[in-house]
Amino acid sequence: MSTVSHLLTHHEHIVKADPRRCRTFTHSALQYRKTLFESTKQRVLSLEKRMANIIQLSFNLVTKADSRIMQIDSKSMKTIAVVTLIFLPISTVAAVFGTQLVQMSDTAPYHLQVSQDFWLLWVISALVAGIVLLIWRLWYIEARQKIQNENYQRRQMRLEPSDGSDSGKSSV
Repeated sequence: MSTVSHLLTHHEHIVKADPRRCRTFTHSALQYRKTLFESTKQRVLSLEKRMANIIQLSFNLVTKADSRIMQIDSKSMKTIAVVTLIFLPISTVAAVFGTQLVQMSDTAPYHLQVSQDFWLLWVISALVAGIVLLIWRLWYIEARQKIQNENYQRRQMRLEPSDGSDSGKSSV
């Protein structure tokens, strides 16, 4: 682009000294080439912006498809949770009545007899449930802190200058 401008400027100096027809024609041809290069530059810039828009559109379409998949997964997880809520109490009751802690008398009037060790069922169940909840809580706190640290580091990376002056320093 600058080469054509320099040629045009140099040619204008020459044409002023001797305005012949071929020099005038050459001047107009150079002027035409300059405008042609400028319009080509504008088209290239326009195409670059269009490509950026197309890339952004494709990213948004992929994100939308991923979001739909996540919604389907979410519905599946809700279904599993509802089925668990229905069958867990039933299986707990069946498990309790299936043990030797609760027995039905063999003779009429068929009463349920509860063992004296029935309290052990509740103590052991509460202990195991407490341990499971404690492990889950510790895992949850650790995962939450990890996510917070990652978010903090991302924010710090965005706020740091990108001149490369702090490239040797650790951000820990």
